[in-house]
Formats: sequence, C-alpha cells, structure tokens
Amino acid sequence: MKKTLTINLWGQVYHIDEDAYQILQNYLTKLENQFSGTEEGKEILGDVEARFAEIFKERLGTAREVVNKDDVDYSVGIIGTPEDFGVTGESKSDTQPESKKESKSRRLYRNPDDRILGGVCSGLAAYFNIDQVIVRIILIITFFFSGPLIYLVLWIVIPEAKTTAQKLEMKGEPVTLSNIEKNIKEEFGKVKENLTSNKTKGRARNFANHFGDVILSILKILFRIFTVSIGIIFILIGTGFLIAFTAGVFFEGSSNISFTELIYSFVDNSLIIPGIIGLCLVLCIPVISLIITGVRFIFGIRHSFKYVKRTLAFSFLFGLILVTFVAVNHFLNFRYVCNTNQLIAVDSLKTRTLVINISDSLPADNNVENNMDFDKYLLLASEKDCNLYGKTALNIKIGNDSTIKISDDRQCRSSSKKTGNLIAKNIPSVIQVKDSVVSLSKYFKISKEAKFHVQQQIIVLNMPVNSKIFINKNVEEILNNVEISGNYSYSDIVGKTCKMTSSGLEPILN
Repeated sequence: MKKTLTINLWGQVYHIDEDAYQILQNYLTKLENQFSGTEEGKEILGDVEARFAEIFKERLGTAREVVNKDDVDYSVGIIGTPEDFGVTGESKSDTQPESKKESKSRRLYRNPDDRILGGVCSGLAAYFNIDQVIVRIILIITFFFSGPLIYLVLWIVIPEAKTTAQKLEMKGEPVTLSNIEKNIKEEFGKVKENLTSNKTKGRARNFANHFGDVILSILKILFRIFTVSIGIIFILIGTGFLIAFTAGVFFEGSSNISFTELIYSFVDNSLIIPGIIGLCLVLCIPVISLIITGVRFIFGIRHSFKYVKRTLAFSFLFGLILVTFVAVNHFLNFRYVCNTNQLIAVDSLKTRTLVINISDSLPADNNVENNMDFDKYLLLASEKDCNLYGKTALNIKIGNDSTIKISDDRQCRSSSKKTGNLIAKNIPSVIQVKDSVVSLSKYFKISKEAKFHVQQQIIVLNMPVNSKIFINKNVEEILNNVEISGNYSYSDIVGKTCKMTSSGLEPILN
C-alpha cells in the first residue's frame, strides 16, 4: 500500500504516489536552482510544469488516476534532466547525450509571435512546414471565394499557442528542456532587439495585434448572439410542438374532431396503445433533442450528454419499431377480398314500371361543417364522436331472363376469409322493396366494432329486355355502372321513364 498525494501542476490536479512526488519535486527544485538567476527562469519552469502535466494526462488516459514513478521517469526522459546544463545556464545539448526522443506529430496552433491579425496563416505555415508567405498569397487569391470567411472560422476554431511547449509542438520540435530553454532565450533576445532597434515597428505590430483581438472579440460576441438566437428559436419551436401534440392527442385540444374516436374507427383495439406510444416517441424524441440543443446554444454548454443521447436514440429506435409493428399488422388486415351476395327476384314487376328512389340514411342532426367526403366514404366527426359511412353504388345491367333480379353484393378486405365474410355479412342492408318501388339508402354505416375494412355495398339491377324503369333524379348520385343505349348519358335517363333494350337503357320519348 502506497501513500498518495494530491498536487496542482499547471492548474491541473493530479494524484501522485509519494515516491514519484519526491522525484518530481527534486527535479523541479534543481531546475529552479539552475535558472533562478536568469530573467527567463520563471517562464522556463512554467513551461516545464505544463509539459509534465501534458505527458501525465496522455499517460493516465481513462484507465488510471494516480501518477506513479514510471510516469515521472518517462517524462524526465523526454524533457531532459537539469544535469545536462552548465552552471551558466547555457545548454549543453551539443556535447551531452541527448534525451530520449518522443515521436510526436505537429499540432495546429495560431502563432501569436508572427501574426498580422490572428496568426492563422503563420500557424498553418508552421503546421505544413511551408513559407507563411505562400499561405498568405493563397488567402489573398481566395479573397473573393469565401477566403475571409474561412479565415474567421479558422481564427475561432484553432487555439493560440500560448506556452513555449505549444509553440514547439506547432513547429514539430521535441518538447525537451533544452528546446524550451533555447526557445525562451530566443524570444527574450527578440524582445530586447525589438525594444532597442525597432520600437516604431513594434508599436505598429502591437496596434495591429490589439486591433485583431478587438475584431475577434466583436465576432465572438456576434457569434454568441447568433447561437443564443438560434437556441431560443429551437426551444420555442420544440416547446410549441410538444404542447400542440400533447393537447391534440391526449386532451383533444381545441379541435372540433375527436382524435380518439377517429382512431377507434380505423385501427384495431389491440394496436391502438402500441401505435400511440410509438408515434409519440418517433415524433417527440427529435423535438426533445432540438430543445436540448437550444439549451446548449443559449448557455454555451459543451458537455456531450452521452447517456442522454443514448437514451433518446434508444427511445426513438423503440418507437420506430412499435410504429413499424403496428403498420405491418394493420395492413395485414387488408390481405383478402371477401364478399357475400343476396339475390332478390321481383316477379310482380313483369308488366309494371319499376321505380328507383334514394333515401338519405344519415342522422338528421349531423353537423355539415364536420363532414369529410372521401369519394366512396363519408366521415361525420364531432368533438365527442366520429361515424364512418360507406356510399352505396348502383349498377343496372341487361338481364338474361324474363324476371327482374336485384343482387345485393357486399365486399370488404380482412386478414382472413372467415373474418372477412363475417364483416361483409354484417354490413347493413340499404335496399327495401315495396310493390313496384325499390328504395335505396345512399349511405350504410360502418360500425366501430367492425372497424374500417374497405366495406362496399353494390346493388346490381338485372333488367330483362322491354322492362321499364323510372329512375328518380336523386339516384344519379349513386349510379356507378349502367348499360345505356346509344349516346345517352346518366342525366338523360334520370327523372324519366326508360326501357331496357338489347343495347341498354334508353328514355321513352313522348
């Protein structure tokens, strides 16, 4: 069992074994003594600590939490030891054995030491090891092709090389003690040279740098305002959708149609709950993600919310599976076409004229504003109820014998022949025969117990040649397939007495 200490290294907290701590403290103490008499010593020591912190972070990763002796020895081997330096602080890297080399690729930073605005071009030049003039020429050439926009994006995205270690990484040089000392001394030399020989140029460059920082700050503020605005829009859109969806599905909202009753008219009871759950998940999960994104934009939250994302993704996938399951099972209910037929012979009309009337089978108090006509079907919807009606179809054909026959054909679609025949048999009859008058209901009601299964009721009137028929004008609305002689149309035979000929119906002209 080892004793573990907690240290603050370059603003980062690390847990370190006691023996490893002693080695690190001795190293830093020697280094401080080595450079205590130089003006750049404090900066060298800070950069070395930053380099130790970076190596520790890479070594620990996510598997370990405590820095051990091997980690300190490895870091010292990369950076170098204070013994490699003479008393005067001059580097002896040319004569002493070199420290262990660390294979490290270049890192992309903005170069603050050689910049006109943000140091993007010089940073790119250092990363690709080319002359910065080339990069600046490319930027000028692309000025009219989104060049400034690309520069702004890179300025915001690429971090600035602030420490000596970062500047060495930018150039692809090993971050060792000798390189840190050499780089810092060169920077101090440049500063002295600039202060003594070119103060005017330094002021101009400082002004340009300050101006660039101001521009960058303004752009960051504008970008922040833009992201906050987008976040507010996302939240308003998402919240509005969730409120409208919840009110419409679960509380019927302000709609004059009962959503619940509408669902019960079309979907099997066993599929309703899974269908609603799946639909809620598929529609609401993306909206919730939109709201979370809006909150992150407003408050500048960079946390990835990994577990929240996984939960939302799993919920959306589960909802998609439910919706697919309900859809497949629902459409399987329409696999088979089933029908029943009832034949009515009207022997008493051999010498008399058959009269066809139509009667409206809708309830007298139906709300016309909520009627939705779907060609062959009519939906009467209100805030409390929904009723679905099928439209009757009338066919008139030439009969093969001397007797008028009326065929009542009822059709539907179902998941099985047995179930379909039962549904078709239970379709309400729309025909009534009294003496020579045949009354047809324009609509037949589809019960909620039977659900919608594409129910149809087709009345086929088979008339022998020379038989007579009077078709009331309101019957024209349900005429579907009528055999007519010559160039007559439906409007020519309704409201008139007609005779069935060998070529079809034709009006009797007085």
